[in-house]
Amino acid sequence: MAVASSHEEETDTRPYVVTGQIFFASADMFVDKFDLRDSASSVVIDLAAAHLWDITAVGALENVVSKMRRHGARVKLIGLNKASETLVDRHGPLLQSST
Repeated sequence: MAVASSHEEETDTRPYVVTGQIFFASADMFVDKFDLRDSASSVVIDLAAAHLWDITAVGALENVVSKMRRHGARVKLIGLNKASETLVDRHGPLLQSST
């Protein structure tokens, strides 16, 4: 599992691109890959090359999104595959407005 990021200064957006499998064993490493105190006004988390396997993965993603929102960022999730989207729909109430 890897997370790459950059910063688009003209829009003050930080895109994160997530690749790999996220599940109970990698959830803490996943959270650690994000700058949760980032000052960008907008964050896009691209999950097109990732897969959420369980409730722990959804909780880790919810943790990242909620902390970024508390620091004032607008957060958008893109690219969830169908299986991951189903998990988020069932177990990630805070993520519903992010997709």
